[in-house]
Amino acid sequence: FFILTTTLAKPKAMELAMPIDEGGSPVSESLTLTLCLGTQDKFFWYTGTNEKLIQSDVYNFDKNGIRAVLIQKSKEVFEKTGKTLMVLIKPSDESKYENLIDVLDELSITKVPSYAIVNITKEDVERLKKKGI
Repeated sequence: FFILTTTLAKPKAMELAMPIDEGGSPVSESLTLTLCLGTQDKFFWYTGTNEKLIQSDVYNFDKNGIRAVLIQKSKEVFEKTGKTLMVLIKPSDESKYENLIDVLDELSITKVPSYAIVNITKEDVERLKKKGI
């Protein structure tokens, strides 16, 4: 008579810290990358603020898209300031939940320590429409 004991695989979950209130310290626009998630498995990114866009482009959620952008921008910010990149993720009403998970996975893979999921603005929605996503 044998007794077998084992441990089943434990579920893996990514920890996500959500802010307690709307307050907080502002982050310099030179340290910030904003990702606006759109339709057709595409996203629009820019640095700077809505009033003063520094750069923008449209990419896919594959490793040559989102991962390349995160690595490139992290490297640029660190070389210029010695600080880490802050990523703002703005999912639109038309984006897929799967795409948000893809972004969170890529942030973990590329070791970007600071990110936040925030509401998308009207200006960002208009930019998504102009880009066709």
